[in-house]
Amino acid sequence: MALSLNQRRAAESFKSSYYNNWENEVKALLGDKVSIEVNWDTLFTLTEDGSAQDVANYWPTIYFNPLKEALESVCSDAMGKEALAAKLTKIIVSG
Repeated sequence: MALSLNQRRAAESFKSSYYNNWENEVKALLGDKVSIEVNWDTLFTLTEDGSAQDVANYWPTIYFNPLKEALESVCSDAMGKEALAAKLTKIIVSG
């Protein structure tokens, strides 16, 4: 799916206002060995019009916060961190 201009603008705004910080926090938790890939065009399933406000409101709640919370839960002790470090090499966020 090709993104509209409005959707591309909303995605770029989201990246600079939220995603970059989120990615840094996740990498601090997991280390740099884990790569993170986001299929931005697929995230517009629930925000089809692509307004920056819709993206800012929904994407953290639907995609990014639950993932970070799950990773924090697993990494809450040394055993969890070791288990993820041994097996997790890539995270793909997709709608």
